Amino acid sequence: MKKTDELKIKLKERDELKREVAILRRELSGLNSKKKDLIEIIKNHNRKAEDAKAKRDKFNSKIQELKKERTTINSAIKDLFATYKDLRQGAPNKDFKRMEMELKRLEWTLQTRVLKVEKEDELVKRIEELKADLRDFKDLIHLSNEIDSKKLKSKKIHSKILGYSQDSQKHHEDFLENIKEIRAIEVKIDDVNKEKDSVTTKLDEVKEVLKSKNALVKEVSSTLESEEKKRREKSTEELKKEAKLVYERFKNGEKLSTDDLFLLQRFGQL
Repeated sequence: MKKTDELKIKLKERDELKREVAILRRELSGLNSKKKDLIEIIKNHNRKAEDAKAKRDKFNSKIQELKKERTTINSAIKDLFATYKDLRQGAPNKDFKRMEMELKRLEWTLQTRVLKVEKEDELVKRIEELKADLRDFKDLIHLSNEIDSKKLKSKKIHSKILGYSQDSQKHHEDFLENIKEIRAIEVKIDDVNKEKDSVTTKLDEVKEVLKSKNALVKEVSSTLESEEKKRREKSTEELKKEAKLVYERFKNGEKLSTDDLFLLQRFGQL
């Protein structure tokens, strides 16, 4: 095979390798861009997860504070109830709560209804009796009201705790959902990294082959240049010999052509 043909083949193979390198570099650039986009998505989910966690922790903190407050109130209720039981044992054996209800009912009837004098006197008398009886239960009534008030407060706090727990759970679920998305994207990034490693390995291999191919092209080109130089040198020697012959013809008085004159002029024979 002629060196020129060999050079053409080597150049063609080198160009194909260059195109393959360009394709692999574009593919690697695309993978880097894809990875960058995935990382930005992770950052966004991280921000959302941190926000959800902060809100969840805020509600959990409120819940803990309310639980402590409720525990304190329930403990106070327990102490008040113990005192209530002691007082109840020393009090008359009557149902003061039923008496209170009757008193309120009678007072309401007296205020809102028009009664006969006899009936009204009867109600007034009964009201005075109930008030007199209830004086014996003054401390018990005070304790009972205080216990009821604290129970109501404890119940309201419990309702708040339930509401905050629902809010906390919602933000916790948001947090977990974002963490789940992050884990899924991390898997995608691992896949991209594997693709990058594969493309990088392939790119390195092709670049190494291209390096060898460039060396061969350089070698063949150098051989051709050397051969061309030899041909040029050989051609010059031959032209010098021809110029000498033309010069001899010139000295002998022969008629010269324009090309003959140019040749003599080139080698300084004129």
